[in-house]
Amino acid sequence: MIGSLIHGKYRLDRLLGEGGMGSVYLARDLDQGRDVAVKVLTGLAAETATIIERFHRESKAALSIDSPHVARVLDAGTDARGPFLVMEHLEGEDAGDLFQRLLPLPPALALRIVGQACAGLAKAHEAGVVHRDIKPANLFLTRGEGGSLTVKIVDFGVAKVLPTWARRDIAPEVLTRTGAVLGSPLYMAPEQARGAKAVDHRADLWSLGVVLYQALAGLAPNQEIEALGELIVTICTQPPRPVEESAPWISPGVAAIAHRALRLDPGDRFQTAAAMRDAIVAELGEPLDLHESMLVRLADEDRAPACEPIEAVPSTVRDPPPLTTSPLR
Repeated sequence: MIGSLIHGKYRLDRLLGEGGMGSVYLARDLDQGRDVAVKVLTGLAAETATIIERFHRESKAALSIDSPHVARVLDAGTDARGPFLVMEHLEGEDAGDLFQRLLPLPPALALRIVGQACAGLAKAHEAGVVHRDIKPANLFLTRGEGGSLTVKIVDFGVAKVLPTWARRDIAPEVLTRTGAVLGSPLYMAPEQARGAKAVDHRADLWSLGVVLYQALAGLAPNQEIEALGELIVTICTQPPRPVEESAPWISPGVAAIAHRALRLDPGDRFQTAAAMRDAIVAELGEPLDLHESMLVRLADEDRAPACEPIEAVPSTVRDPPPLTTSPLR
């Protein structure tokens, strides 16, 4: 498809990436004279009604969100080749690539990445959109002027858009009608892994908790499990082992944030992305600004235990201990 035109004005110049359902190209918007990213369905996906419906859902979901921490959708439609989605072209790398290079991250860096993602999720949830596939590969660190970085959430391909009447408070009883399991298993919340119908915005906060845990410890919870069935059962029945067992250098406050996001009962987690972001800002003690100079691996000298390991709070406890501000290494 290199060199071909989409919708008569988007010239596909280079393949940026591809997955099971579609491909993303660097393209030139000939009308506006700017580079964009164009996502198109490929192969059987372009002929499958449910996948096409999901693709259109991504378009509608992303178009409804206004946040610097969500990748902007510029255009969407269908031409002779099938459905397409035009997004702003992002320069930088996703957190998945960053994790491969640098894990474990310094706690302050991990908190900044997750805190900015919380800001994007807060806007998505306010718009009635649950992402349902939060993972490192869908958190993009885009470069700005002077080496500044902004975390942007991408790929709303399996998002659920709540009915308009439910958007004010994101009612937890509303959601997946079919109970289908969608998303990436390692990052799925227990209720999502079970295929439960009552999956709401708090599933995204669990997934973000897995991302934070992985950034701090170097491995995601249950990453050692190879069998999908065993992984699903474990996610649904066993709280993740305390993150400080794998990362004894983190402070109790940082550990508490990860623990609270990863409660088995959604009612025991942070109830909003804004609340999780506020807890992160309070622990960090400074703004969530990111810069390229911060993208470093945790130094060996900073891996000394910060304190005695704290006991993980049982998932049945609804009032977690208050988050305390403490220095970050």
